[in-house]
Amino acid sequence: MRKITFIVLSVLFFLIGCGEIDWNNEDVKELLPDIVPSLPSPDNIKIEDGVLTWDSVAGAAGYIVYYGDERKVLDASVTSFTLPSLKGGGSMNVALKAIGNGKDLKDSSVSFYLTYSTDMPFIEESGNTEAPDPLLPIPTESQLKWQKLEQYAFIHFGPNTFRNAEWGEGKPTEGQAFQPTSDVETITTQWADELHARGMKALILTVKHHDGFCLWDTEATDYSVSKEGMYNGNITGSLAPKLQAHGMKLGLYLSPWDRNNWAYLHPEYVDIFTKQTEEITTLFGDIFEVWFDGANETQGWYGGGDYNSIKSQVQDNPYVWFQTLKNNNPTAMFTRTSGELTPGGPTVNKDTYLAEMKAAAIEIIRKNQPDAVVFGDNSGRGIRWVGNEQGWAGRTCWSMGFEEYGSEDGQTWFPAECDMKTRSGWFHSTNSNSTRPYKELVEFWYRSVGRNATLLLNFSPGRDGLIPADSLEEARKMWKQITEDFKTDLLTKENVASVEASNIRGGQETFGPYNLIDDDFDTYWTVNNEVTSGSVTFTFKNPITFDRIVLQEYIALGQRVKSFTVEAQDESGAWKSVELPNMPYNISGDNSNPDETTTIGYKRILRTAETTAKAFRLTINESREPVPFLISELGLYKSYEGSLDE
Repeated sequence: MRKITFIVLSVLFFLIGCGEIDWNNEDVKELLPDIVPSLPSPDNIKIEDGVLTWDSVAGAAGYIVYYGDERKVLDASVTSFTLPSLKGGGSMNVALKAIGNGKDLKDSSVSFYLTYSTDMPFIEESGNTEAPDPLLPIPTESQLKWQKLEQYAFIHFGPNTFRNAEWGEGKPTEGQAFQPTSDVETITTQWADELHARGMKALILTVKHHDGFCLWDTEATDYSVSKEGMYNGNITGSLAPKLQAHGMKLGLYLSPWDRNNWAYLHPEYVDIFTKQTEEITTLFGDIFEVWFDGANETQGWYGGGDYNSIKSQVQDNPYVWFQTLKNNNPTAMFTRTSGELTPGGPTVNKDTYLAEMKAAAIEIIRKNQPDAVVFGDNSGRGIRWVGNEQGWAGRTCWSMGFEEYGSEDGQTWFPAECDMKTRSGWFHSTNSNSTRPYKELVEFWYRSVGRNATLLLNFSPGRDGLIPADSLEEARKMWKQITEDFKTDLLTKENVASVEASNIRGGQETFGPYNLIDDDFDTYWTVNNEVTSGSVTFTFKNPITFDRIVLQEYIALGQRVKSFTVEAQDESGAWKSVELPNMPYNISGDNSNPDETTTIGYKRILRTAETTAKAFRLTINESREPVPFLISELGLYKSYEGSLDE
């Protein structure tokens, strides 16, 4: 009997060594009650095109790949591993073992070694050890900081608020004066506190609109909060420190057009406007943006309510400026002909006049606020109007060029800003009390911030100086919806079993695909100089369900991606393009559906059909020039469908 038992045990130990024991067999458990079995080594191990593959091992908790002097621990659901490119060519040994659970199953023995070789040239000779060269044009540091704000508030408040007007025609008549019923501290505290709570990173205040009224204590004109006797309160000076206390930035809108000033389009007005620019850029601390509106007509000083009487006196020339009402210079008459003004002498071209005046003002801004961007400055340090006042950018949106959607051939970095109203007008009007519902505001956010632009969202304080409660409520819901939509990124190291990239620059982890999910804009996945397209695949430990995709390029070195593809692997293992459904609202000028997978830029957000995936693949199809692409961040999210109540 002892001889038989010895023979049986000998055979069992031999089979243990070969990994051929069925440890669930009751006879085996009775004969070997105290032995913890080992997993069999992985089988069918192969290397093809730099990818190591093997058959899964039942009961394995994971795998360890040994390559050269390195090792990589992988999840149990993974049966492949992309080997790094070899530095300087040559070869390396590769092996594999299965990981036990530490209780019932031990690790397997290491498999036989395979030799992996490549003819890749020396990395030092390929130029792939350093970051790719910039692809010009590139943003300034100020432009990049501005883009990262993503959304900020606009406020229009002035005499127009009290006469239900948008532009105004000089000074308001009696009864339409600027007379807010709240004191300046109450007004500016509400603006700063409430807008900060709604996710606004900054606020641009309209300190002078086309009517010429100034919301600060200016020495350049008598038409201001402190000198007209209408309202004693330096609104801009009061607002600036309150924004700073919240970590918000201040921007200022200064209209070049002035329908109150008798000297508009006259040489004296250049001095007035540049003095105003000097004041706003030195009195209120740091400014992130100065807004020069493009609305500039040849009609200058209208004299407010006296305009009609002037017109009746000079029917043949209604554009007499101050001959009738300004006796100090009765000979200065300007005639409007074909967009030009003739003062009885040399022709004054409006466009040339304004361009020279703006250039002088921008020079002052560069001196006093070197970190500010200027709306409309196309010198490579400013930002552009997106071309509509409805809050949307084009599906293809380049940060270069002067066109509304930019241009892939643009030679100047000139990113887009989308401005829009929360009410029917820029200024509050008693004729219309409706405010946009939050769902519309969310829609415009996706079509601006989600399309490589920023969103400038206008609020219109009422005659008490306060932003109406309904506007604030819809903005609160908007911000909560957006915050909840992107609260939880599903593409994290905790959820990812493995990641494979078709190419990694120099085979270096510094430029590897895990940079896409490290929540760091300044790290990125990129490829070798000779590579202009490629893909990255994330395999999940368990399937995930998403309906939002967020992509970011590392635009500090230029905007590059011209087209890309997003795919998901379903439960059957089939790869399919992620469906992009029609958008929920039709917007004039942006009615075509669905969204496009063209440009990325600083940020691109795709709203997708609800998708459950075992794996996700991003493919960069084409760059705007044959150079490597740089992808900074990739995220997958599931939109929020819960309550928006506080």
